[in-house]
Amino acid sequence: MDWLGVVRLADLMDRISNILGFAICLWMVGNLANRITLIRMRLGEAAALLLILGGAQEWIMSLIACTIFLDAVDGWVARTYHTEGKFGAALDRYSDYYVAGVMWLALAVRGLVEPLVPAITISRDLWLVLRPVSRSKIGWLSSAPSMRAGYAILKLASWELAIARPGSPAASVLVWITVGTCLLRALPTLVPSRRSNSP
Repeated sequence: MDWLGVVRLADLMDRISNILGFAICLWMVGNLANRITLIRMRLGEAAALLLILGGAQEWIMSLIACTIFLDAVDGWVARTYHTEGKFGAALDRYSDYYVAGVMWLALAVRGLVEPLVPAITISRDLWLVLRPVSRSKIGWLSSAPSMRAGYAILKLASWELAIARPGSPAASVLVWITVGTCLLRALPTLVPSRRSNSP
């Protein structure tokens, strides 16, 4: 076997081990909602990678739409099948941060958004990992279903518009509205939590 054949075999073995590793990971996370969350993370990675490599715009946009759609589905599945839990909630939250981070980075690498955009959004997400949202009077900014859905729709629209109409004023404005909303949703971490009057 020549060197090229060895390299191809090694590449094939690496791909198989990645698929097997992901399959084992899916099996180990337990319930369907968590599996959907992990699949959503991989779809987000695929969209970002295709974007960086200059893949077909239709595929990238479809993967982004599936990622956002599955973000709603995993929570619905957990509630419907009564499989909610701390692990699933944390996995969902961190996967949101991860998918948003890789997408903003990919958009910046392609020059479709300014590098400041992923710097701001990833910094905000890291802040939220270190300082979770408190039960403040403005906690609804991050936890209300309407705010969560609205932010997801804003991300979807800004990512897809940045890809479909690169450099357009509308794409730039929508991206910065999304970044502003991202920061607004972090405000509850800066406000002290409500204290109970009971001892």
